Amino acid sequence: MFKEIIKELNASIVKKDNNNVFPVFEAKGYEGIEISENNFRDINENNDYNNKIIFIDGGNNTILSSFNFNLQFIRVVAVVNENNKRKKIEKNEFYSLTTTKYRDKKVYYNTRFFPIKEKLFDNELEFDSMSEELKEGNFRISVGKIANLTRRLAEIKFAAEKIDGLNEGDIIVLDGSLMATTEIEKEFLDELYSLAEQKNIIISSLTKTSRIFTTTGASIIDILNSFNRLKWSYYPAFNINNESHRAELYFVKLHKRAEYVFRFEIYNKQKDYSEKIISLLSSNSKDAAFPGYPYGLVTADRFARVANEEAEYFRTRFMAEAGKDFKLIEKSMKSVDMHDRLSGI
Repeated sequence: MFKEIIKELNASIVKKDNNNVFPVFEAKGYEGIEISENNFRDINENNDYNNKIIFIDGGNNTILSSFNFNLQFIRVVAVVNENNKRKKIEKNEFYSLTTTKYRDKKVYYNTRFFPIKEKLFDNELEFDSMSEELKEGNFRISVGKIANLTRRLAEIKFAAEKIDGLNEGDIIVLDGSLMATTEIEKEFLDELYSLAEQKNIIISSLTKTSRIFTTTGASIIDILNSFNRLKWSYYPAFNINNESHRAELYFVKLHKRAEYVFRFEIYNKQKDYSEKIISLLSSNSKDAAFPGYPYGLVTADRFARVANEEAEYFRTRFMAEAGKDFKLIEKSMKSVDMHDRLSGI
């Protein structure tokens, strides 16, 4: 039985015949281009680029949560590199409190921000809990899942703030995709692009995982890896005509010993810089612990992460500060912790 399962799994990963294979993106505005060995380019490293590269990532963890409220601690980090060496690390930390509001026969989620030092958001954010872009199937998104969207918006906003201190030709590399999944994320990205164009700051991103399939049913990553090339970029895979995804999309293997292929994107008006940036990312991807992944993003991830121990410390502080008032909060929290209690039996 196990041999049959393994055989079936292997067959689903890569088909023997890679001719007439197209990548598939099921959203509107994507035309897959037949996969061809002619679209591979070898990466030649460039160490002569003197401009700054800023790597941006964020982390968050739940402090308090119930059916109708969620308190998060969110941290966004910018790692500034110059001449391929880390120059400094900057961060912005804040609490985000999302609560439910009922208005006009609808449930809305209202998110307020409480900065540790510098304010990142000017205003509160409000989300329709049953909007088509947020809801999960036929159900409203849970209040806790607003936190991931908030962290993503914080990363984009932090990138926009960094532009003030940059010079022409400097580069921003976001963790994740440049595809906006909500209207508010599109607004934040459009603002970032507009500010970047004014100073010719290059906006790009690197995504650790890719869920893009092909017409064989296999992952495009598995198909590209089957060509057995060492260090490469692959383009084009799609013609993109989607206002929520104003980017050119590449696949890259940044080190000859890398075990992973990543999705690289660049703001589509800055496409001519792509080879130079991919080359610089390759030069920054030689750490022995994770060859093929830029050390700037490794560092950003490490400093942005909000560990469970840290979240527990904040939770304890809130309990102490609330005193008797915490009893009401705790009672509300018990409405959603039944699964955790059952798991502990």
